[in-house]
This record gives sequence, C-alpha cells and structure tokens, in this order.
Amino acid sequence: MSPSGRGKSMLIRFAARRLFSAVAVHDGRLTNGMRIVTLNSPSALDAAGLMIRTDGMTPPAASLVVEKLAFKATRAVSEAEMQRRLDGIIGSSHARCHRECILLGGAVSRDHLAALIELLGDASREPLVKETDLEEMAAVAEYELFELKKKTEQLIPELAAAAAFPGIGYSPTEPWPNGLTPDRVMQFWRRCFTPDRMSLMSVSSGTEHSAIVKVAERAFSKWPNQIG
Repeated sequence: MSPSGRGKSMLIRFAARRLFSAVAVHDGRLTNGMRIVTLNSPSALDAAGLMIRTDGMTPPAASLVVEKLAFKATRAVSEAEMQRRLDGIIGSSHARCHRECILLGGAVSRDHLAALIELLGDASREPLVKETDLEEMAAVAEYELFELKKKTEQLIPELAAAAAFPGIGYSPTEPWPNGLTPDRVMQFWRRCFTPDRMSLMSVSSGTEHSAIVKVAERAFSKWPNQIG
C-alpha cells in the first residue's frame, strides 16, 4: 500500500532530519587569521572553495583579470605545471568573478580533496599578468558589451545592479578602463588576497575537520600578503 499524502510528508520530514543531523559544521581560523569552514556531509563528491572579498577595491575590472588568470601561470608555478596538476585531479574546477567577491573552487573525488585545496593555495598566489592578457580581455569586454546591448533581458538586471551598487565590482555595462596595467592588477591582488579577506570552505563526506585544517595550513599559512 502506497503512503498517503500525509504519510509522504512525514517520511520526507523524517528523511530531512536524518540528513541534516548527519551534517557537522566547523567554523574556525588558520594561524594567519584566514577563516576556514568545513561541513562533513554525505555526498558523492567532496568540494572546496576559496572566496576572496573584493568589495570596495579598485579598479573593479582587475577582479575580472584575476578570475580569468586563475589556474594559469603564477610567479611560482608555470602554466604547464598548473595544467598537469589540474589534469591529475578527478573532478572539476572553476573560477567566478562577482561584484563583491572572486570564487575559486572545485568538486572532486574524496581522495583528491587535499590536492584541490593545495591547488587553490597555489592558484591564488601572485598571478603572472602580462600586457597581452589585458589586451585580449579588453577586446573580449568590448565585444561582450556590444552583444549585451542587444539582449534586453540580460542588460536590464546589470543596469539595475550598477545603479543600486555604484562602484562595487566590475560591470559588463561599463567600458573597459583605460590605463589598466599589470602593475595595477598586482596592486589590486595584494590588497584583496589577504587572510582577513579570504575564506576557505570545504564539504566532505569523510575527511575530518582537523585533517582539512592541516592541509589548509600547509597551503595558506605562509601567505605573502598578511595585511590588507
């Protein structure tokens, strides 16, 4: 006999309580002050994400540059080496630029969570910014702005957000700024990528909080920018 509507509702609530009762959340700090939040929850894949607050930092377009260069060459790791490490992880990685923050992260099999966290640590350090990168991004931004003006359903939310939050984050409705140089991008990186503006989040189905903290300390404790 199939359960009634009331019975189904009770079963769903019971299953939800069992699921969330199994979720353990830990919120703490690394030795350098960087926040780390871990969730131990049943899941098919483990995940980790690094959030960097960029609100109020200028020039806003620099956040887009840093996002586009994520998981590429840094001053310490070549692009070939970065790609080799990406290829060695079973899962996926991503980088996103929002008005208030930059997000780097990925979802991987359980035994590759430590490798992902270490990769996030290296990928977020001192990006190698070249003039040719900025020229390519300026051309892409000009094309995207041209296309955006023809798509009202996408243009209106962007215009509304730009009006509501002036000066916060890069908006594709604005022309690419003149005078954006590699030095200015690196100044932006040094001001934003500091422990007090960075947070590491991890969701795992089996790795203990203490083990994740140990990996994170190795990846982030000797951070070059200690003060924003």
